[in-house]
Amino acid sequence: MKYRVFFCDYCEDKILESKDARKSSLEEILHSMDCVLHMPGNFFGIIDEENNTLQFMVNEDKTILLDIPIESKGGSYFGVYRLEDCMLIVKEAGEIPYLIERFSLEFQSWG
Repeated sequence: MKYRVFFCDYCEDKILESKDARKSSLEEILHSMDCVLHMPGNFFGIIDEENNTLQFMVNEDKTILLDIPIESKGGSYFGVYRLEDCMLIVKEAGEIPYLIERFSLEFQSWG
């Protein structure tokens, strides 16, 4: 499967918006996650071939919010994990929608 990534790294003052997401291999994604997801407020997103998005944002306590927005449902599925867990999830995930069921993510409406 092919992926595109976007991110915001406040520590390095680097931003790549989702509209400009770049193609990345799984190895590149894991390396980038490990570089970006350390400072509170930083985020990293992955878009698959079906335009499903998996996003990560670093919380104040350095845990990471995993977020899968589902526009058709008007909300997101989410969970809170450690960086190591997030990297393992991405490494073994396969298809993004599969994560919702596999990790029993909670749904939160945007409204």
